Amino acid sequence: MECYGSRQWRPGERFYSFSAYLGQKHGGRVRKISVDAGLGCPGKETGSWGGCIYCAEEGFYRGEKNIPVKEQIRQGIDRFRGVKNPPASFIVYFQPGTNTWAPPGKLSKLYDSVRAFPEVSGIAIGTRPDCVDREIIDLIAGYCGNYEVWIEYGMQSSNDDTLRRINRGHGYGEFLKAVELTRRYPDIKICAHLIIGLPGEDEGDFISSASETARLKLEGVKLHPLHVMKTTPLEQEYVSGKIKILTMDEYINAAVKVIEHLHPCTVLQRLSADCADDMLIAPLWLKEGSAVREGIIKELERRNTFQGKLYSE
Repeated sequence: MECYGSRQWRPGERFYSFSAYLGQKHGGRVRKISVDAGLGCPGKETGSWGGCIYCAEEGFYRGEKNIPVKEQIRQGIDRFRGVKNPPASFIVYFQPGTNTWAPPGKLSKLYDSVRAFPEVSGIAIGTRPDCVDREIIDLIAGYCGNYEVWIEYGMQSSNDDTLRRINRGHGYGEFLKAVELTRRYPDIKICAHLIIGLPGEDEGDFISSASETARLKLEGVKLHPLHVMKTTPLEQEYVSGKIKILTMDEYINAAVKVIEHLHPCTVLQRLSADCADDMLIAPLWLKEGSAVREGIIKELERRNTFQGKLYSE
């Protein structure tokens, strides 16, 4: 695990922020460009289990669709041309859908889109832990010689009961297998997505999931509050009163406790979620954006605590 250590955190920061990591790693500002490879989700498209109860892709991805990946990258880079203090480089993030759910030949053509842009220094691939195998990991590892490579796995929780409850379609064992498979190539960095506030979970569950990422010494973690989007099964449960959504204060409190249990060298890539206003049902405080991040920062300061304070080998 590559680690700059807590002494390399930005002065005054109480967690290892993604911007701090990128600045140290690349020597300048780096921006992510999200692209849609059009690969969809096996849960929804195969009809085998219907997909996660909270998922509506149009709620969290608002970029261009139905145009070639190469053109999406070009448009993303062009948005920063001429701005004051432009990024030094870019990471292309294959975001919506399951971006390893295709034959290796097709994946190679999609990933190769980054090669046309010298400004691109990294590639991030969002996927499910049950949608990788040795051949796909071998393919992804082939980009490590020229790019910083991240795989973002939707872990969500380490509790198998929770994963069944949200209709995830795999257990925690599949996540562990994906990590083991990916670790064959130490240059591939792993980022786990964790959702705080999943149905039936309490503080012990949040902390257990965080502790698992620390035990595995994952390079990155993204935190997300559970939120309800239109057209999802979760919307029906929320409207009928079957589930409760955390208040902002409850989420901030939970996020701080999760952060305390993370490995101190894990890069905290996100502190909250983003959702299109016209798709969001609850919580409405998600629209406040930076207020959630600022609330977490202030609570860390108030408690005089920091990332990894409660981590132990």
